[in-house]
Amino acid sequence: MCKGEGSMRDRRQWIVIVSILGLMVSVITLTAWVAARARILVETGETGKSVQASMDRVIPAKASSATDPALLSGAEALKQEKYIAWVWVTDPSGEIAFHSGGPGSPGENVESLARRDVSLLVESLPKGTLDATQKLLLMTAQALRSEGEHNDVYRHAVRPVFDKSGKLAAVVGIAYDVNPGISRPELWWRAGILVALGGLAVYWLGLPTWVYLDARVRGDVAALWGAFVLVTNLVGLMAYLIATARPGGNHT
Repeated sequence: MCKGEGSMRDRRQWIVIVSILGLMVSVITLTAWVAARARILVETGETGKSVQASMDRVIPAKASSATDPALLSGAEALKQEKYIAWVWVTDPSGEIAFHSGGPGSPGENVESLARRDVSLLVESLPKGTLDATQKLLLMTAQALRSEGEHNDVYRHAVRPVFDKSGKLAAVVGIAYDVNPGISRPELWWRAGILVALGGLAVYWLGLPTWVYLDARVRGDVAALWGAFVLVTNLVGLMAYLIATARPGGNHT
């Protein structure tokens, strides 16, 4: 064996080792990331108590309407409170007067955002089962959940606000973090994803690099095989090994 062939063989062996290590790092990191995410999606009740206290503190007990300046000021303050992601204020007809995130937009009606099956369920109840306020609370809660994508991350709460005569003036709806950890993992959350992706990239690129070098030693179409394995990865590697297999052959 000449010196050049020995150097090439050593290089290929290191590529195999680094690729395997990259895959291991990716799998271990991703497994830990998934487990950590599962832990911070467990509801502890801490965030719910906190946001209820925030609502008690900043939302006025009485309001003349959904556009009452004191109520809107309270909604603005509420969205800055700990754990709170979205804040809505709707008028008695269900029209959104204040909107700080989530599905829908100002001026849209919560009934149009609520899922059709919930609307049909409400309509199927005996007359008088729900009064207008209860129906609006239900529709607002469902409209907040209609986005769907973050329902495992957020919980939702609705609160009626009445005027001085006891008539419904508005409904305040919020989405808040299910667990205190939701608002704190930004750095490690991103770092975990980057490490997992980095390890996967090392593994994914290692296979076509090994195939390219091995095919070049064999005098085969190295660039073509390398590109094929880059796209197909492990399947392409197996195809290459089968295609180049021969009695006494050596791929290392």
